[in-house]
Amino acid sequence: MKNGKQYDMNLPLWFDGKNINEALFCDEFLGTHKIIFANGAFFTPDGRVTDTLPLRGEIFEELRCCAVNNIPRKINNILEVMKLAAQVEDFPPEADRIHPALCQI
Repeated sequence: MKNGKQYDMNLPLWFDGKNINEALFCDEFLGTHKIIFANGAFFTPDGRVTDTLPLRGEIFEELRCCAVNNIPRKINNILEVMKLAAQVEDFPPEADRIHPALCQI
């Protein structure tokens, strides 16, 4: 219960019925998507994300269930929080791949 109201079990944990908690959204989203943020860009197992529109679309689909205002601004805020939540210092080396830093020699 929050403020005398019972939590609706059908709502996502990141939505309290009125507001979206961007940090909780990112935690859940990153738990189901393999995304990291390094060197100023998002990366998936397929490589660097050069166009964030598909990522924004996935975020929008998750938010669609909730009646919220200013969805484009909310998506921008979520992407900014996601940069912090998905931040890694550097890529861990993979034995079967050439590290991007080696390609610049």
